[in-house]
Amino acid sequence: MSIKMDMTKLVTADAKATEAKAMRARSIKDACATRIAGILDANTMANIQSAAIIGELSTEQMEAFRRAQQWISAMLSTARHAISEGIEPDWPEIPEGLRDLVAEF
Repeated sequence: MSIKMDMTKLVTADAKATEAKAMRARSIKDACATRIAGILDANTMANIQSAAIIGELSTEQMEAFRRAQQWISAMLSTARHAISEGIEPDWPEIPEGLRDLVAEF
């Protein structure tokens, strides 16, 4: 009696490791997005950008907006670095003045 196995359903250790890496990357990306949106949601960002475009931000507000943009870039870089190096992210601090800027918009 011979038993035939369907090898198309076989899950290898490499496949499991690849899936685990993908799930970890997704988790870090989601954490990054959640942290950013928790401080600066899309609608608020659009309002600030609009005000910046038409010149309605004060010098202090514009500086806070620049720091916010740098913070977002740093958050994304931190996530990418953590994923590529297989380490836990060391998230950057929220920049000074960002919470005040968000509260105004």
